[in-house]
Amino acid sequence: VRAAARASAVPESSIVACSEIPFAPTNADIEDLFELADYLKLYNWTFNTSITVSDLAATTEPVIKKLTALRGSDYDHALPAHALTARRAEFFANVSAITLANFEALFDRLNGTIQETA
Repeated sequence: VRAAARASAVPESSIVACSEIPFAPTNADIEDLFELADYLKLYNWTFNTSITVSDLAATTEPVIKKLTALRGSDYDHALPAHALTARRAEFFANVSAITLANFEALFDRLNGTIQETA
């Protein structure tokens, strides 16, 4: 991502990686900002499954890698995002404080890039 930004003359200070958010894996994706149980709720709604945290490997790998290992194949990562959009009221009625704090940290970091470049 950073190399693509440099090639497009985007200041590197304008790029925020999910891994920069505290407690995220070093190779984090946006899905890793959700507390694992919160992301699994979206995943289960999407694929009509009942996967629990204990079903996944207890590693520091990103959740997508854990789910791919469990499933034996990759999946369309956009589909759980669509489930969030479709069921946002239900999701946010019970979202964890950890998920909220992670996204707050992301938006604080994103807002910081705007102030740095403005």
